[in-house]
Amino acid sequence: MPVHRHKKNTSPTPPSSTQEQSIPPLPDQQTFQQYLRQLARGAIRIVLEDVMREELNALIGVGWGECSPKRKGYRNGFYRRDLVTSSGRLEDIKVPRDREGQFHTQVFERYSRYEPHIAEGLT
Repeated sequence: MPVHRHKKNTSPTPPSSTQEQSIPPLPDQQTFQQYLRQLARGAIRIVLEDVMREELNALIGVGWGECSPKRKGYRNGFYRRDLVTSSGRLEDIKVPRDREGQFHTQVFERYSRYEPHIAEGLT
């Protein structure tokens, strides 16, 4: 008795144009605004920390890791603090410090924890 062999179709099937591709649903407005605020807070944090590092560089007279006879002091790590802005609460901002305790940033008031004017232009 003969055995019938069926040839398998190995060619890829073209996608049909009638199939709908799944489109992810758009977030609601509140979720989108929260996401934008989160992005804004991240950007504000980066800018604040960069500005404070530049202020410390200006006070000390040299950048991090540089040697110079015009050096006026030394870095001493940083401390963390929270700051509330109009974009929301920024937690654990790294505020640099120097060994002598002379450095005080001009970005925000020394003992203030609420600075609404920092992020006014972004919201």
